[in-house]
Amino acid sequence: MKKLKKTEKPISTDLVFRAMQHCVDHHERTAPVAFVGRDEVMDSLLSAVQTTAAFQKAKGMTRVVHGVPGAGKTAICDEFVRRYQNERIALLGADGGEKEASVFCVVLAPDDLDSPPITFAQAIHEAWRKNRLSLGTGLGNAALGHLDKAADLTRSALNRSTEHETVERVGALTEHSGLSTCLGAYCDDYWGDEIVIALCIDEVQNCPATDRAKAILGGLHNRTHPARIVPLLFGLPNATDHLDDLGLSRLNVGCVHEICLLEPGQSREIVDGTFAKLGLEWSNPGWGAYLGKRGFSPVQWNDWRSRIAGTLAEGSSDFPQHVTLGLSAAFQELIDRRKTLSPNGLDELIQNIRAKHQERKEIYYHRRIRSIIEHGPAIGAICRKASRSPHGSLSQVEARQSISAGSAADGQRLTREEASKVLQTALEKGILGKLENGRITPPAIPSMTTYLDGLLQEAIDLEDRLAMQACQSIGLSANAAAK
Repeated sequence: MKKLKKTEKPISTDLVFRAMQHCVDHHERTAPVAFVGRDEVMDSLLSAVQTTAAFQKAKGMTRVVHGVPGAGKTAICDEFVRRYQNERIALLGADGGEKEASVFCVVLAPDDLDSPPITFAQAIHEAWRKNRLSLGTGLGNAALGHLDKAADLTRSALNRSTEHETVERVGALTEHSGLSTCLGAYCDDYWGDEIVIALCIDEVQNCPATDRAKAILGGLHNRTHPARIVPLLFGLPNATDHLDDLGLSRLNVGCVHEICLLEPGQSREIVDGTFAKLGLEWSNPGWGAYLGKRGFSPVQWNDWRSRIAGTLAEGSSDFPQHVTLGLSAAFQELIDRRKTLSPNGLDELIQNIRAKHQERKEIYYHRRIRSIIEHGPAIGAICRKASRSPHGSLSQVEARQSISAGSAADGQRLTREEASKVLQTALEKGILGKLENGRITPPAIPSMTTYLDGLLQEAIDLEDRLAMQACQSIGLSANAAAK
């Protein structure tokens, strides 16, 4: 059992339940869960910042993290900001030398890039000005002075100051050409040698492929001069294809990270860490007092905590989104029992948590597939056939044929283009997977395969003619599919 450190403040029962309610209300994106693992990705992001910050020519140091919805991309972005904002890091110089700088993380929305360069620069400055208010003593006086200059420049620019020097310097940023060079000089003039910027863009697949966006991202990625701004990009599987349209061609293989499942055991670590983070431990005086009034002993609560954590880990298939859905289910059950919680009700509680967890997963799957829900039986047939294939996959032609045959309304087959669009949507949403050679595989999440298989089975049970066609188009008889 984790002991509460002397420096940690006790968390009242009301705050614990309030935190659990927040997790229930925001479980699909902003749940207050613990961050576990992803060490390779985090190290790669930090390495990019360290290398870019060394005032060397750092072409192609952009990092890309992509994966299906719910894989944890936003969590990685948030954790990087939490971990390194205002932290001093060692810069890795090409000559082998080292020096230090403080990291400044700027998180922008995709649409923020579709703006004039001057507006983009001002957005960075505005974020910097707000960050300046929360800085501790980590930065030296010189760096703090540069921050103040940056804030002054921001105000002047926003106020359309007629001061000659300000207008002259920011005026250069209104041109697309040489934007990254100008931003680098901007850093040198106003931020000094002690600061490096990590430019974090989430949902990068939504970045408009406009000249403005290309000037910013493409300019930073393809620079051939020293600069201290590195783009860290997060998006869906199709993001890497979209980046070509934004001028980020020839991405280094080692700079692109695909994420999906957690390592074995990490689901349990996230659950245990979240319980500790929210204060659901006997060692937290407020929670311990509440449990004592409900008739619990420390041993009994530890048993409950372990059984709940094991149940959630077992039902999560090592998929991050499933972990937060499971935590939401467990917390909802505890909230509902706030006034009736008893040491004698563990088995019933576990049963209810399992049911709620499964229900939340099915709702999540339905939402992900709802844009192509009518094609669910065909996609289920693809999953089943691919899983039984010697290679564990199907060709894209086989997949398209199955979708066309099994998903046509009123007996009309989808065209090749329509079936290709359905297939592409299924790939983007993680409903299907794709190997490097282009072959189609079942989703990486086992329980989603079960869900899709259920759609196929239900259609077969109802003798749905379109589902039969889907099976037949890939050589699978209805009788065989039903087994």
